[in-house]
Amino acid sequence: MINKFLLLALLFLVGCGFSQKPWSINSSGDKIVGGEAVAATDPVASHTVNMFQITNHVTNEDGSTEFNFITCSGVIIDKNVIMTAAHCFKGNGGVHIKFGLSADFDDSTVLAKSFVLHPQYKMGAALTEAYDVALIFIDQPLPANYKPVSISKDVLQEGTPLTPAGFGQHVHAGVVGTQATVELRKVNLTGAVVPGIGKTEFAVHQLPNQGIGQGDSGGPVYIKKSDRLELVGINSRAVTYEGDQFPTLMVFAQAKEFIPWIKAETAKVFPPAAPVAAPIVQNPAHAANPVLVIDNTVR
Repeated sequence: MINKFLLLALLFLVGCGFSQKPWSINSSGDKIVGGEAVAATDPVASHTVNMFQITNHVTNEDGSTEFNFITCSGVIIDKNVIMTAAHCFKGNGGVHIKFGLSADFDDSTVLAKSFVLHPQYKMGAALTEAYDVALIFIDQPLPANYKPVSISKDVLQEGTPLTPAGFGQHVHAGVVGTQATVELRKVNLTGAVVPGIGKTEFAVHQLPNQGIGQGDSGGPVYIKKSDRLELVGINSRAVTYEGDQFPTLMVFAQAKEFIPWIKAETAKVFPPAAPVAAPIVQNPAHAANPVLVIDNTVR
């Protein structure tokens, strides 16, 4: 039962990475565990992005500047909309979106227009419905090799193959890793879906050598539908059995449950265009006795 779990590390165990670097992320920690690097031709690469929010900056004695920032993963769900986790934000600092297979700051990084957290988000929620989702809005065109992914409306069945992806780091917390540039990775899971999490969430058992980690928060969980991917979840947090060294349960926000909220918030930022009235023209054949032709129908 759920009450047998002890949450040893809440949101930030699988959550955001924290860095103090002059525009690079080069630290050891946790990312997709037991997975593989994503190739540029992989459909995962066309939907998944890295995001970071600057929390403050420090000017050194030599005049150089270092930035403290939170970094997470995200997924493109519309041409101007990226979905991620609400716990990836601290305050109202600027949010940047990084396109590409690594998380290094470069010319493929763009400043977001705005972001919004779900109004029911519960900071520090354990095994309850946390509403741990957020939207980031951009007003620049997507790069040519990027496109939105559809949100699956299917009921998730136990044993369904899942593919989480993210820009975390590839060893479990507490295990010494190699200093390496953070890259986009994915892992294929066939987990037992854990019941009782709630309507807006689902959970999957995680093995010690296969799962998600720090920096993967906000990242997508995909399923494959014939020739395309669909989004089923957003990486929220991990839970550990009491006494265990590694997290044993991965909790995800169920994307389809947030579709009405996504549509409402997107319409606030990018209002739908007003419908264009059909042109009204005079039919020359009836010049002596004018009538109106509307949508090619003589009246």
